[in-house]
Amino acid sequence: MPTRNFLKAVLTAAVSSVLCLSQSASALEVAPYFHGWSSGLTEAKRVAGLDSATLAFAVTRGNCALNTDMLSNLADARNFAAAGGRLRISFGGQNGVYAEIACKDDNQLFSLMEQLMVDAGTRRLDFDIEGHQLLDVEGTNRRTRVLARLQAKYPDIYISFTLPGWLRGVSAESMNLLQTTAAAGVRIDMVNVMAMSFGLENLRTMVVPSTMAQAVIMTLQASAVQVASLYPNKTQAQVHAMMGVTPMIGKNDDGSVFSLADAQAVTNYVKQNGIGLISYWSFQRDRAQANDASNDLNSFSGVAQSNYQFFNIFKSAVGYTAPAPSPTPTTGPAPTPAPAPACSSASWVNGKQYAAGSVVSYPDGKLYIAKFANPGYNPTISTYYWSQYVCSGGTVSAPAPAPAPSACIKPAWINGMWYAAGSTVSYSNGRLYTARVANPGYNPTISTYYWSPYAC
Repeated sequence: MPTRNFLKAVLTAAVSSVLCLSQSASALEVAPYFHGWSSGLTEAKRVAGLDSATLAFAVTRGNCALNTDMLSNLADARNFAAAGGRLRISFGGQNGVYAEIACKDDNQLFSLMEQLMVDAGTRRLDFDIEGHQLLDVEGTNRRTRVLARLQAKYPDIYISFTLPGWLRGVSAESMNLLQTTAAAGVRIDMVNVMAMSFGLENLRTMVVPSTMAQAVIMTLQASAVQVASLYPNKTQAQVHAMMGVTPMIGKNDDGSVFSLADAQAVTNYVKQNGIGLISYWSFQRDRAQANDASNDLNSFSGVAQSNYQFFNIFKSAVGYTAPAPSPTPTTGPAPTPAPAPACSSASWVNGKQYAAGSVVSYPDGKLYIAKFANPGYNPTISTYYWSQYVCSGGTVSAPAPAPAPSACIKPAWINGMWYAAGSTVSYSNGRLYTARVANPGYNPTISTYYWSPYAC
């Protein structure tokens, strides 16, 4: 008969396998951000059915020790996890000094992260990297080395990255972070894209229809294309399963509003496309209010709603299985090749995936050709991805070369493109802006710290 120690080892291995499978499962998870300076996770599980949460944020005040705001509520976090709650601990955020920057020694950072996993009762870590700390190469490298060690010691560890997203995806710095981490052998379980505060002018000029839902979907689509480039051996379904999205419910920082209708539209997209995670900022703001008058945006969403209404909309996608695509016929004649694009090219469809070389007609009566594959960016705005074509004699041809630019003509601003200090761009409002400080493509009309108007 097997010995007791042998049976114990088999059971331990089985449990470990189940944990690994649960961490990599592609089923949708709805895990809103929960304020780390508040208790109440266990109560939210009981009252609202909150079974997944992202506890934010594990951060330091400049030394290699975590802020006590979160540490004082870890007993509640442990109880939540012990009761079956899926808990992600999120490092970083907008404020404070990141642990990987404050801790100058790999062993110190390893011990800090390992102790937090023990104290919180979870092995699910998220890294919310944004602002100037996203550019800290030393911090990125230290985090990567420590995560590789933690993953070797705890094979069932879950690692996700939450990164700022814009309509064209995540920045070059975010892509470098992901590439550096993956190249070191760290398994990234989730890439969660923050999709919020796009700027009212951007919504008006760059998003069709100009809703927050469409802006969130465009951001998610573009980011998924970027992540797919890092994992060429993954199918589209596998890439979508490791993608997450985090809007800010209700009133955003820029005055835009992510409404209940926007939440439903994003939920529908997530269901149909097999996205792996919906989060949002924040669960504490998802509270009943009779009207849209509240501006206490730490405690309310700022829109009329019932308790946990955003959460319940998002959670309606859990358990949904998208229909499988129709199989390709294996018999019968080969399909007729598509005709070459001509003057009657199909109308551009916002959000549709276009391959390089695709030609479309736009409502302005002009034709445009995709210079690069893209998820349906606007041809009149995304000039990096599209160029205008003219039709002559039933065929499409390139227009005559434009005259050499004058000194006052500057390249159009591209969201997400890295700009060095001193770079000058033209914006869709017809004005010029110069970068006061190097930045990853922040909006010149919003990020006035980084940009200032420029007179030619």
